[in-house]
Amino acid sequence: MKTIIDVKNVLESHGLSEYTMSIEAAVKDAIHIELSAAHEEDIPLGASKMGGLPDLPDGIEWFRQERTNIPLSFVCQINFADTTPYDQANKLPDHGILYFFYDASMDMPWGFDPNDADGKVLYYYEGDLSNLKKANAPDDLEQAGSLFAPSVMHFECTIDFPDL
Repeated sequence: MKTIIDVKNVLESHGLSEYTMSIEAAVKDAIHIELSAAHEEDIPLGASKMGGLPDLPDGIEWFRQERTNIPLSFVCQINFADTTPYDQANKLPDHGILYFFYDASMDMPWGFDPNDADGKVLYYYEGDLSNLKKANAPDDLEQAGSLFAPSVMHFECTIDFPDL
């Protein structure tokens, strides 16, 4: 179900129309992300993607754990200009890129211990996209962590239900 109309139709078809208003009040707009495999060279610089190589601004190097200097794996970058048409609740910025890096090494921390805090980096860049460059993966990334296959992100409006 992607819209409140879908919810209403399902409720009606099952004789549950009396619950429509209470369910409708709990439903929230959401953005669904679909991935499709791609070649790195086919993904435009600064586009939203998962895996592959990050498009980092000048002066920003590949992120590493402060404690161990192990390179963190690049998880994804989300360009908020790509999400704007799907942000029906208008809760996200309309520009800028959010980068996610994580320690995906064999000794991957789960994040429960406060000492694991340097096993992740969230970095937000809101400067000019012309300052971006495709980063090269550090030579020691494969031994310490992972380089994930690149995928393009496709966004779609949807709805979400609260957890029980």
